[in-house]
Amino acid sequence: MQAYGFTQPDTIKALDAAKVRGVDVEVILDRSNLKSKNSGRLDIEHHHIKVWVDSKHPIAHGKNLIADGHIVKTGSHNFSVQATKNEEDCVVIDSAPLAADYKRNWLLHMQHSVKEERVDA
Repeated sequence: MQAYGFTQPDTIKALDAAKVRGVDVEVILDRSNLKSKNSGRLDIEHHHIKVWVDSKHPIAHGKNLIADGHIVKTGSHNFSVQATKNEEDCVVIDSAPLAADYKRNWLLHMQHSVKEERVDA
């Protein structure tokens, strides 16, 4: 998943539940999530979900999710509480070739992102 805004509790719970089921979950977030007290970043890190922070771009504005190697969710809709109030678009496409393209793009962004390391107290 790539996310700019990351505050939507249902999304956070779904990622956590997927991780508990054994799904490989990795997330790239915009750097604003490092300082945002509302970011779900720490919630998912608590469940040992790999979190990367895209520090290359002024704003990492991607809002994409790739699931099961063939489902792509994309659009202007952030994974945030505010997005549920805004006029946003969200497109879900079932296409293995498109999912592969999105995965290649995700991997390119991951290469220039910084992996966040959770330090348990």
